[in-house]
Amino acid sequence: MRRRPYARLAQILVCAALFLLPSRWADADSIADLEAALSCDKDFDPGALIHALQHDGWIATTRTTMLDGAPVFPVTKPLRIHGLEVGYVEGWDDRGDLFERAPGTPPPTYIAITVRAEAPASAAQFHASDPFDRLQLWVTDDVAAFNGRRSGFSSVACGLSR
Repeated sequence: MRRRPYARLAQILVCAALFLLPSRWADADSIADLEAALSCDKDFDPGALIHALQHDGWIATTRTTMLDGAPVFPVTKPLRIHGLEVGYVEGWDDRGDLFERAPGTPPPTYIAITVRAEAPASAAQFHASDPFDRLQLWVTDDVAAFNGRRSGFSSVACGLSR
């Protein structure tokens, strides 16, 4: 059977292209890191986490708003965490290139998601923290993405005191 002269070259180029394409596993790693941070079980770096989510295409590289120095980024592809639809990711840290120092008392180092669910439904999906833990999980209907309250949305955040 006679092969076309460029068939082997085409196979090599296709294999090289597949090798260079972003991996589905890399995408899953940044989401797993976000879920781990929101579990409030261990330390995390909000800047590195946000950059990883941007790199993997989960959130926009341009913020929609900045509230108290914390940037808010919209989700760019469908994302669900603990069964809740995520619309935005935000965070703050006293270091890193994403964050600004606003007037007044700075917020704690934190990472948060805005979900399409009322606060009681969101709280039921995440475990509450002991008030004396260094890592604190909180759920609120005061959503930074909307600069206040909006019916049907809540924010789930893990704060880290350093």
